[in-house]
Amino acid sequence: MEKLLHTLIIIHIAGGALSLLSGILPMVVTKGNNTHRLFGKIFFAGMTVVFLTGFTVSLIKNLQFLFLISIFSYYLVASGYRSLYLKKLHRGQKPAVVDWLLNIVAGLFMAGMVVWGIYLIANGAISMGIVSLVFGLVGVRGVYKSVNSFIKQPTSKILWIEGHIAGMVGGYIAAVTAFLVVNNDKYIGLPGLVAWLLPTLLLVPLIIFWSRKYKKG
Repeated sequence: MEKLLHTLIIIHIAGGALSLLSGILPMVVTKGNNTHRLFGKIFFAGMTVVFLTGFTVSLIKNLQFLFLISIFSYYLVASGYRSLYLKKLHRGQKPAVVDWLLNIVAGLFMAGMVVWGIYLIANGAISMGIVSLVFGLVGVRGVYKSVNSFIKQPTSKILWIEGHIAGMVGGYIAAVTAFLVVNNDKYIGLPGLVAWLLPTLLLVPLIIFWSRKYKKG
């Protein structure tokens, strides 16, 4: 078992490094060109490796942090990636089964994160409780918006772009958060809650900026 865990952790670290490095380029190059698409796919592949290995290790070793960040980050990335296949919702396109499954499973998990966060805060684990509550609420909001667009035909032609940006950049934020938290105590020294929420505070404005840019055309 120890050998398996060691192998999984090595693969997890490699996938994380690939995600952190490849995820930068799609954000700075011209959107939609070949470089953007190539490195976006590499980022998605890296995050898939991170999810599969992180989720497995979290179950084996009962690591709540890794369990939380693995599912949360991969939902964001997967929903952002799937947005590319939902460009015609405003024309009556129906979501695929995988889109419904992704959001139903994620919705249950995100709601559980909210409840768990409230429980932790009520029992004195304030920092971890706030983290779980914030991430859970962000996830619930994302699931709600997606499901609402599935049920009620949207009028916006750029809804898929907004979903793609929010999901992929949100997933990158989660990857940076994981890196920061894991290395914080030994190398960085930020207060725990700051390490958890700083990437969100710094990078969410990019999501807002790009979304507004595309709305203006």
